Amino acid sequence: MTRQRLLRAWEVVRATGRPLGEWQRRPVESSHGPGPLRFATLLIMPPRDLLYAACDRRFAEMIAAGALDEQRR
Repeated sequence: MTRQRLLRAWEVVRATGRPLGEWQRRPVESSHGPGPLRFATLLIMPPRDLLYAACDRRFAEMIAAGALDEQRR
């Protein structure tokens, strides 16, 4: 066994009170948390005309607030 492996095994025992071999013998399922998860995908699509109007409004506000001058600096 390499020195690195021995040190790691000692660190595990010291931190957990259980030998590394005991951790390695545990079933894989128990270390993955809860069982199978289900996910849903939601897509929010505002009407395109409202989205474009909001983008145009935001752009006009940025220009009015001095975005071009800031970019030049």
